[in-house]
Amino acid sequence: MQKKRKTIIALITFIIITGITGITVSYLLIHKSTPRKTIETFEKSIKHNDINNMIGCLTPDNQEYANTLIQSVDDKLDKPISLLIDVLPLLSNFLDISILSDIDIVIIEEHIEKDTAIVSVNLEIPKKISINADVNMVKIKNKWYIKSMKPNLF
Repeated sequence: MQKKRKTIIALITFIIITGITGITVSYLLIHKSTPRKTIETFEKSIKHNDINNMIGCLTPDNQEYANTLIQSVDDKLDKPISLLIDVLPLLSNFLDISILSDIDIVIIEEHIEKDTAIVSVNLEIPKKISINADVNMVKIKNKWYIKSMKPNLF
């Protein structure tokens, strides 16, 4: 009886540990940062005029630079730049900036080497323009960031 009870407890413990491990591994695989996911997030941010998520896709150094730039524009205009960003859809009646929400970033090829990656993409605005570019990426603390983007013009 005692042996049977220990066997049942050991079996239940094994099932619980296996279940927790499986859930953890599944979570990590689903939420694992990849260059592709970072570029997809960047694209969605552009389409939704979400400057904070857009900046969040950049390397920490570039995030700091972008936030400093935004702050200096805020200081010079004496109005938060977020107000200008909110007005962008209204300005589209006068300027053709509405095309930004139509942008598609098509990944052509990924070349990943340890903590760096070069991702070749096509930046496409339907019926307007298509530009091929290389996105230089870096992995910092298990998260992929955009370091720079270089158009391939020739």
